[in-house]
Amino acid sequence: LASSTTNNGEKNHHLIHPIPVEPRKRSIFFIHCNTAQQYAVPRIAPLTVCPVTGVYFRSEGLIQTSEEDGSPPTGNFLCGVSPPKEIDKAIGDRNELDYADYELWDEVIWPALYHRVPAFGEVKVKSSWAGLYECK
Repeated sequence: LASSTTNNGEKNHHLIHPIPVEPRKRSIFFIHCNTAQQYAVPRIAPLTVCPVTGVYFRSEGLIQTSEEDGSPPTGNFLCGVSPPKEIDKAIGDRNELDYADYELWDEVIWPALYHRVPAFGEVKVKSSWAGLYECK
């Protein structure tokens, strides 16, 4: 880290050897799973990552702490994945953050979720958002 002083006396810090990071878009999806179906919907799901696809999900929302209380699962989950390397490029325009990547949902996330948890065959995307990660 190197420091210098600007004309108005403020300190200016910068790295001597910059860290090579780029802003990369990441999309998160809030989904609701039909809880009245033939497959069991996970009641409580800790962060679960598929070792093959990298797709992750976890339950979301208020739940009871006791399995014995008989309360049904909320059916709400958060999920996402880092895009494949061949399409994971630094973004050049911040307007790309105005929308989540629904193509990634359709082609990667949803099929992987359904493969791991058959109950995810009946899900609806309730909300989604996009943000930046600093990636090397």
